[in-house]
Amino acid sequence: MVLWAFGPFSEVVMAFFHSSWRSLAAVAALCLLLLSLGCGGKSDSNNTATTYIKVSGTVTYTRKPLAVDVNGIPTGLETDSAKFVSLPLRGVAVRAFQGKQQTDASGNAVTVWKVVNSANTSAEGKYSLSVAPGEPTFIEVVSSMSPVSGASVRVMATTLSDPAPLAERPYYLLRKATNGSSPAGDQTPASTPTSDATVDFAIDLTQPWWVGAISNTITQATSTGVPPVAVWTPSLTPEAVGTGSRVAAILDRAYTFGSIIGDPTPG
Repeated sequence: MVLWAFGPFSEVVMAFFHSSWRSLAAVAALCLLLLSLGCGGKSDSNNTATTYIKVSGTVTYTRKPLAVDVNGIPTGLETDSAKFVSLPLRGVAVRAFQGKQQTDASGNAVTVWKVVNSANTSAEGKYSLSVAPGEPTFIEVVSSMSPVSGASVRVMATTLSDPAPLAERPYYLLRKATNGSSPAGDQTPASTPTSDATVDFAIDLTQPWWVGAISNTITQATSTGVPPVAVWTPSLTPEAVGTGSRVAAILDRAYTFGSIIGDPTPG
């Protein structure tokens, strides 16, 4: 390159040299810019990563044991409440709902609740669900159980002769906010957790359940009457007389059958 600088074409060569140098410098600058943008993008992605909190708890139910005579022969169910036992409800379905404000087709403000996580309780009746913090949240227990072996078992709030499709038949449901509250008449009893929360369900002998079809999405609107009232779709009906822990006992008996014998479902 130095020799060419003193030849008869030195001006052309030097012009080419300077031009090439400027091009290389421009390319290098562009590479550095792209690299810095790439690094910046990665950093932004990490900064906006979603964090979750844990909502966990235990589902239990009260059961009357068999009463026996002095010879150990069963005489019926125990009537002494001091001898009633609390047992874990195993394999039962638990779901977490979170709500967001939206506008319906008519321009009315509604809250749309959606299932964000679900699980089945363990052999100790425990569950754990991860949810986003800072969102209205409630937890639901469904009268559906997944045994260790076999298909799921559902206790429906209807009769065997019900002509409705299976998906539309009513379940037994329990719902609580993440702060443990469950106000009467509120079908979506929510609170807004910002840290891990514990929500236990203790189903006693007279526990009233909600009855209705299950859904992954619930719409809550407010009527225009005076006073305004909340309207849910699909809607549930509260039991006038609580079925209590009998629902849980049936599900748990099926879980025991599936653990020891096999598939508890017919066929």
